[in-house]
Amino acid sequence: MGTIFWPKDPLDGNDMTLLTSILRRWCERHQVELTAEESSRKAKELVEWFEFGI
Repeated sequence: MGTIFWPKDPLDGNDMTLLTSILRRWCERHQVELTAEESSRKAKELVEWFEFGI
């Protein structure tokens, strides 16, 4: 596992646009409302993966 440097830089507008686009596609594919609890959990997971460079 690589070295993790903290604090992380905040997500900028481009990052948020990318992550939101991925989340919307995931919700459509899995027939989940964007406002659903499952969507919120997936959004958190996406941000975590993104911050770890995946």
